[in-house]
Amino acid sequence: WVYCETVMIGIDTDFFSTQPRNEQLRKKYGVTADEKLLVYHGGINKFNKPAIRSLCEAVGLINEKGVPCKLLRCGPNPLDFLDQISSQAAYATIDLGLLPKTELPELLALADVLVQPGQINDFEEFRLPGKVPEFLAMGLPVLLPNVNISNLFNFLFS
Repeated sequence: WVYCETVMIGIDTDFFSTQPRNEQLRKKYGVTADEKLLVYHGGINKFNKPAIRSLCEAVGLINEKGVPCKLLRCGPNPLDFLDQISSQAAYATIDLGLLPKTELPELLALADVLVQPGQINDFEEFRLPGKVPEFLAMGLPVLLPNVNISNLFNFLFS
């Protein structure tokens, strides 16, 4: 056996915490009252690009099944694949670009569900995106792939 210790990422719960939804901000971003909203903040790179693309495509499929839904995404590097996915998925995906960190809690509070896209693979197993603790601190439902920290939730809630 090799000694190891788990160190969890810290979170500023005065900054990221449960707060009321700003309906005017939803309108500003073009989200109607009847639409479900997923929010993801994070950069895009060659490692996570397939997962973020799958998230955008999933939002398109949700709409095709008759549930009005949009995805707000912010972060560095634009989503350069929107012209390569279905028009329904591209329409439902709103890429806000890079926002100041001070705007993130209010943006996250708009969500019906916060999503950490990912696949079950070694890349996801050995990293913990810093946004997951931020998601959890917001007090909203969180979806994440069944790897890494999700195993703790399986243990806690089984």
